[in-house]
This record gives sequence, structure tokens and C-alpha cells, in this order.
Amino acid sequence: MLHALSTREKQVFAELLKDARQSDREIARKLKMSQPSVSRIRQKLEKTGLIKRYAALPDISKCGLNLFAITFFEWKDHTKKEELNELVSFLSSHPNVILFGKGEGMSGRTTIILSIHSDYESFFEMIHQIRERWDTLITAMDHFLTTSKSVRKGGDVASAIVKMLRGSSHH
Repeated sequence: MLHALSTREKQVFAELLKDARQSDREIARKLKMSQPSVSRIRQKLEKTGLIKRYAALPDISKCGLNLFAITFFEWKDHTKKEELNELVSFLSSHPNVILFGKGEGMSGRTTIILSIHSDYESFFEMIHQIRERWDTLITAMDHFLTTSKSVRKGGDVASAIVKMLRGSSHH
């Protein structure tokens, strides 16, 4: 979808990703465009779903979330739809789970969970809940843990997209 944007649309999108609190007038001044043009582009970005909502970007460590976990596992029996749906429901509603999904990866692991926790006990409790309910349907589970102090580059997706937009406007 990014490739379908015009140069001006990419510029406005990049500005909104850098600071969504900017007014359309401010963006127009920076980009040397008219304010109505910026407003139309913003509305298009919202209507097409490139912008789903506007939100604050918290400092995760100041929120007391110090442990990042990536968990990989393989679901043993895909005919067990009810149990799998229960697990999906559990992960979808779990407050520590940032994302989860199916895929292909390490040693045949087919599911990934990215979660964030205040401490190891919080992580252990989530894993314990998963194992307690679905252990017979999970063949193996692997984890990678790190702390917020160890992370060298934070998960600022907006900045990554801004860089991609800049790179794609040069082609």
C-alpha cells in the first residue's frame, strides 16, 4: 500500500508518523503545501486504513515493563479446533501479549508470542497458564528473554516506516 502513495501523500504520512499532534496547517507550512491539501491527504490516509488511530508512544521502562519475551511453540494437533480457539482467545485477551501469530520458524515452531512483563514472575505466570491448559497440545516451547535495559533499539515502528517512506520516494 505504501508504494501506491504519491510523493506528497508519503510526505504528509511521514509528518503524521513523526508527530500526530501537528495541525494540518503546521504540516502544510513544513511541506510548502496548502492546508486543505494536507487535510484531504490526512482524510484519505484515515479512510484507507493506513492510519487506524492516534495514540501516545509510552516509555516502556518508565511504565514498569522491564522484561520482553519472545516465545515460540508448535501446536501438536490442528484437528483440536476448540482447544486452539480457546488458546487464541486467551492470547488475544491477555494484557501482556503484544502480538501472536502463526508462521514458520525455529526447529518447526509454528506460533510466536511477543509479550512484555514487569518481571520474570509475570512472564512465568503467563507461561504457566498456557502450559496448565494446553501442555498436551504443545510439542515444544522456546523463549528468548531480554530486559528493557538491554534493548539497543526500541520498537518505534513509526520511525521505521518514516525511513521506508524516505527511501521509497527516491526511486
